[in-house]
Amino acid sequence: MFSDKRKELCLKLIEKSQLLGLSNQTLLEAKEFAEYHEFGLCLDLITTQINEYDIAIDDDFLEIVFSLADKINILKNNFYFLIRNLNS
Repeated sequence: MFSDKRKELCLKLIEKSQLLGLSNQTLLEAKEFAEYHEFGLCLDLITTQINEYDIAIDDDFLEIVFSLADKINILKNNFYFLIRNLNS
């Protein structure tokens, strides 16, 4: 069986989001999106919730977001709004 880097990145983003305190309900929805290969919806859900709840992120989280966006052909600059959530 081959590895799908997009799914791997989604699951990594979900794991990181859990550590940052994102709600279990959101994490369950994101996992479901990832399982059904809806990677864009997974990314959108997580980044929207992180932003709406003003959850602090780190460079690693942002790098995962940018890597996943690149893999699913979404411009990274669509997620620059997360920079304000970076821990300094």
